[in-house]
Amino acid sequence: VLRCSMPCFEGLFIALGMEDLMQELFFICATWYSFGDSKLHTNSTLEFFKSSTTDLGRILRLFTKKSNDHPTVELAEEVAA
Repeated sequence: VLRCSMPCFEGLFIALGMEDLMQELFFICATWYSFGDSKLHTNSTLEFFKSSTTDLGRILRLFTKKSNDHPTVELAEEVAA
């Protein structure tokens, strides 16, 4: 699902000013997952996987900083659970 989700979320984060960040986050997550799901690695794929892991950490830290700017609340069902 992650690999084909980018078009589904396109345009949803424009009002928040996070469109580019979210598209990059989805792409890096899909890339990282694909490398992790691989059954056979070579030296070059392991290097790409390592680089992808670094990119994933960077984008997740950036997402954490940017998402704190937007107030969120739990839904009533979540509070009751």
